[in-house]
Amino acid sequence: MSKWKVFYRIENGVYEPKRSGKTPVPTENYDKVIQVPEEIAMQILKFDFDGEKLTRKEGHRILTLEELHEKYNQENVNQLPSDNESVSNDDIEIIL
Repeated sequence: MSKWKVFYRIENGVYEPKRSGKTPVPTENYDKVIQVPEEIAMQILKFDFDGEKLTRKEGHRILTLEELHEKYNQENVNQLPSDNESVSNDDIEIIL
């Protein structure tokens, strides 16, 4: 289980997540940085943080990594053009 970092900034007295990732590079100052499992970092908006403890918000279900990957893959499949749709080169931009 890999650990990811979540960067918080205090706004109006509340810790708000501003950035997360496995190896994020901070580009500004943050009030608190915590390490969490990947599946928590990917769903960080489902949690409240009080500066010491991370608590799941009421009514939110936390997905497993497998469920997250399945959901992500399904969303990407739904975005692909169907066999009846054509893709022109004008729709594709490649930047090197």
